[in-house]
Amino acid sequence: MEVNNKYNCGDELYTVVRKPIKYDCPVCDGSGIFQHNGYDVKCPHCYGSGKVHDGKTLWCVAEEKVKIRRVVVSIWEDYITCKYKVNYSGMDCNINNRSENNLFISKEDAENWCKENNNPVVSA
Repeated sequence: MEVNNKYNCGDELYTVVRKPIKYDCPVCDGSGIFQHNGYDVKCPHCYGSGKVHDGKTLWCVAEEKVKIRRVVVSIWEDYITCKYKVNYSGMDCNINNRSENNLFISKEDAENWCKENNNPVVSA
């Protein structure tokens, strides 16, 4: 049985991640606090962050490239999958494991993948 992994250890690639859609809190208008009886009060709706989200997410390209440190191959009967353990130094998300379909050689390919998957075409 031959394993045809797409990438190898040491490769530096772009990856995509899901990020929550956040918007300004309607209670405090995005400030995180509001005035009550002359005092600044932490907004109970957004917990003082000024942002709220409703659980919806969008695919985005991670700020920095990931570097593959290990390839994990799983074999189940005749089905083979490859997962990649990666190092990521960016602060925008926590990334440790990636599948082949979430890794890209060019940033343009990753951006195009995000556009296609954030706006799926529904056939009538």
